[in-house]
Amino acid sequence: PPLAWCQHLNPPGEGHTVRKTISTPSSGGRGGFAMAEWRSAAAGGISGLLTRAAVAPLDVVKIRLQLQVVGHGKTAAGSGHKYRGVLMTMRTVVREEGVRSLWKGNMIAELLWGSYMAVQFFTYSTLQSLIPVHRSESGRQKYRTSRDLLCGGCAGMSGTVATYP
Repeated sequence: PPLAWCQHLNPPGEGHTVRKTISTPSSGGRGGFAMAEWRSAAAGGISGLLTRAAVAPLDVVKIRLQLQVVGHGKTAAGSGHKYRGVLMTMRTVVREEGVRSLWKGNMIAELLWGSYMAVQFFTYSTLQSLIPVHRSESGRQKYRTSRDLLCGGCAGMSGTVATYP
């Protein structure tokens, strides 16, 4: 079957806990990605969507303030411009265009952030499971920081490569 469950042991030193993996037709039944990686991808995608939805109003305000032309040597407050400061800009936009305008044009950015974070979380989780943690003679983990840094850097690069044109 396309999604047959099979049991695998983690590498020695990680504890002998059982991990469930997904076998796909392309893997020939040899196992595939652990469910943890797919859950990480889902968590990353959801976090990307929620993060973008939360910061979208601030992005609209930032753009309005950036596009506002201010004369040489004048401040926005003294020039009679429409937007002055974050809160006043937000109030003006809501009053004139409605609350929904704070999320105007946000759908494409939602898709970008959601897919970027899903790829990033998936790659990080996958690399973490593939690169073993080395232990010293006393049992302490060695090179964990280096492993985390390597996995995080590769995850960020893969998210960027996969989602940016």
